[in-house]
Amino acid sequence: MGIPDDNFTRMLGHARAWAREHGDLAAPRDATHGGHPVGRWLGECRRKAKQGRLAAGRALDRSPRPPHGRISPRRSFC
Repeated sequence: MGIPDDNFTRMLGHARAWAREHGDLAAPRDATHGGHPVGRWLGECRRKAKQGRLAAGRALDRSPRPPHGRISPRRSFC
């Protein structure tokens, strides 16, 4: 396992913790968890998924965000 995999796994843990605390993955861009930029990371993952550049097994729900900005708790990582 290399650095990118370690980083993805670490950030995924922070994103999951964010979702447990807030009930969704609709973190604002400036959101952090444990000092880690969860909002920015989630946005980057969504952008890569939309472009078809997110590695297999790392898929996000590709549905657009609802107009109210919240994503169902069922729509998350893996």
